[in-house]
Parts: sequence; C-alpha cells; structure tokens
Amino acid sequence: MQQQAPIAPGVSRNKIITLILFATPFVIALFATLWFINPQLHPVERTSIGTLVVPQVLLPERMHHAQRRWQAITVVQGKCDDKCRERVWIMRNAYWALGKQAGRGSDALLRLGGTPDTGLLAVFPDLNLYAMSEAEMQQLVAAHPQLPQPAHLEVWLVDPLGYVVLRYNREHTGNNLLTDWRKLLRISQIG
Repeated sequence: MQQQAPIAPGVSRNKIITLILFATPFVIALFATLWFINPQLHPVERTSIGTLVVPQVLLPERMHHAQRRWQAITVVQGKCDDKCRERVWIMRNAYWALGKQAGRGSDALLRLGGTPDTGLLAVFPDLNLYAMSEAEMQQLVAAHPQLPQPAHLEVWLVDPLGYVVLRYNREHTGNNLLTDWRKLLRISQIG
C-alpha cells in the first residue's frame, strides 16, 4: 500500500490541483511578456548576410524593372573602371548561378553623377543601366536616413516593387549575394 504525501490540514488535493490549473496561464503569460519586453532574451541570429535596409527605400520609378524582377544593382561613382567591370562580372555570375530561378531576377548598374556607360553593353548585353545625379542621390539619402550615401561598388538587392531590401559593401562576395537572393526568391511570391 502506497503512502500519500502529507497535505497541510484544511487543504484538499482538489484545491491544490485547481490552484495549479488556474495559475499556469498567468505564469506563462508573465514569462511571455518578460521575453517580449526584454531584448536581451531575444536570439541575435541573423538570417541575411547583407545589411538589411529598414524601413525599405523606394527607388525612382525609372529604376524599377519593367518585368517586375528582383535586381542586384551595382552602384558606381563615376566611370566604370576595371574593378567595376570585375564587380559587375561577379554579380552577373551570382545572377546566373540562380539557375532556374534566374528568370525572376536581373542585374543592373547604377552610375552616380553621369550618364550610363553604354560601352558595358558590349561585354554584358542584357545588363540594365541606370544613372542618377548626385543631387538626386542626396535627395534620396535625405529622405531616407537609413540608406547612407552609397560607397563605390556597393550592391543593392532590390525587390520587384522597387524597394532596396539589402545592401552589400565591397567586402561581400557574389556568394553572399547569391545566398540571400536564393532565400528571398524561395519565400517571395512576387517577381
């Protein structure tokens, strides 16, 4: 025969079970509130390699892809030199490495402070070329402080609606862009 644990006089086992069942939702709600309020309890894991632009920046209408595709836009200040051509080539390879998803994307070159370098079309025939004056870029940066003045050979990943989603500096490789681009294409219903 089993011995039952002693219970304080005047307290029945049913009252203890009722108290536990009643208090459990409040304890769970308390812990959930503390977790939500305290940012130190949140995981710091990143899901993207590039720098997330929050809130997203809408580019001018002329820079939206005509067929509403994702774009990897390489930003160039001035004329496109050998390093620029190499960077465009790396981004082009990342674009082609998308495989069957390549139809949902494209690559582009944005020249700040000048007209597009049409000589690049001989090397990269289907490259989208854009130009933006320094004044236009200053207005864009002033309107969107989360988008700092772009560095030479920086890459922007732009969604089909024309919003800059991620930024990549010169140290990022084409593989970094490719990894993020594949994730976004997998979860995106547009483009």
